[in-house]
Amino acid sequence: MNKLGLIWKFEALGFLRSRLFQVAFGLMAAIGIYALFYGKAEIDRQREVLSEIRRDEAAKMQTLQSGITGDTLPNVIGNRTYRLVDNPPSDWASLALGSRDIFPYYLYVRYWSLSRQLLTAEMANPEKLLIGNLDLAFVLIYLFPLFIIAISYNLMSAEREAGTLPLLLSNPISERQISYYKIAFRWLITFGMAFLLVILGLVICSIPPGPQLFWWLMATALYITFWYGVVLVVSNLRRGSSFNSLSLLGAWIVIVVLLPALINLYLASAYASPPRNDLTQAIRHEYEEIWDNYDNKAYRFASMQKLAEQYPTYRSDTSYNWADKFMLAEFEFYDERIAPIFKKYGQLKEDRQSISESLGAFSAAVAAQNYYNSLARTDLDAHSNFLENTNTFHADLKKFFYTKIYSNTPFRKSDFESIPMYRAEEYPDTPADKGMLLLLSINVLVVWGVGLFWKKGKAEF
Repeated sequence: MNKLGLIWKFEALGFLRSRLFQVAFGLMAAIGIYALFYGKAEIDRQREVLSEIRRDEAAKMQTLQSGITGDTLPNVIGNRTYRLVDNPPSDWASLALGSRDIFPYYLYVRYWSLSRQLLTAEMANPEKLLIGNLDLAFVLIYLFPLFIIAISYNLMSAEREAGTLPLLLSNPISERQISYYKIAFRWLITFGMAFLLVILGLVICSIPPGPQLFWWLMATALYITFWYGVVLVVSNLRRGSSFNSLSLLGAWIVIVVLLPALINLYLASAYASPPRNDLTQAIRHEYEEIWDNYDNKAYRFASMQKLAEQYPTYRSDTSYNWADKFMLAEFEFYDERIAPIFKKYGQLKEDRQSISESLGAFSAAVAAQNYYNSLARTDLDAHSNFLENTNTFHADLKKFFYTKIYSNTPFRKSDFESIPMYRAEEYPDTPADKGMLLLLSINVLVVWGVGLFWKKGKAEF
């Protein structure tokens, strides 16, 4: 039997007899399976909510349509027409819930001011957000390193402490080779368990296999390789098992807990959002301005003229249905005045996300988390796309009713079929941003570069 097979044989026998390995493996497998069912339950709940509100929307539209017997004012229908815009989860969202528990994944909109409607989105329970969610991505990023530490902290120190290392070295093999063979064996066990959990996730969550499977496994393999690089670095210090375990746990705290916390602290300080009260006060002030000028004929005429200059299609007089025409014109300008504030908030979120992804170069955990969320379409970019699609749909809905209102065209019962309906974006079957995967690869190269050139506690660069 060759050297690799012989070492792997005794490693396998040692693991099978190790109570620590049995407990660690069983516990990790149990938590992983629970995380799969938890993620599935959360996404199933969101899908059920979306199905229920779609049925509710259809029922309300049917009730509204059945109550119309003849031609009527278009604003009467428009004021009662709430269209659902939704952001259904992707197939892989069950494995990485990401920000879907923070940002709203559906809204009801009508043709009036969109900015006010965006502020009415539901908020999740803050206590639940504090606890967080347990999904497969969390298990792989936060708990798998602990499993690696549990089975690898005594990689070579156990041989030295048991006095078996000289016996091993009496064969034509170096201590370095033994370390690499042991790490390779443990890597296969760890990746094998992760692979089985991912495949089990496909079955439990009814996820069709596709390119995302390859890229998910690629990110997982890189992240596991990174942590075995950390093990190699600590093992090369040639210290005792107690020192190794404490050093590896310290590395876990720094990489998985401390660095992400420091990154979040930096982002919260350097890219702090203005107090939300500023936005609320601005919106309240602008809205009060509309009502203060409601009976001002000169102001009303000027508002209509301004709208006609910007949108010639909506040129009209105020002699017919002037109240609604004036309010719609003012809502149009209201959104324009509020838009810079919303843009500022949105830009800060995008800046924080961009910096967070860049800082993933300093933390493999951050890079892996960002990549999993991007792959599952549960990150900030996915939510931003949802808001952009909502804005585009609202423009279509507004154009439909504005055209009828300002042209004094009555709304007929047959026009119900022409009211715009939102179509949720279909997720492309393409991989996530490879830049984040590149950052994860950089982490792997750095830690393995240190491990491969570090020997007997002295650097050999």
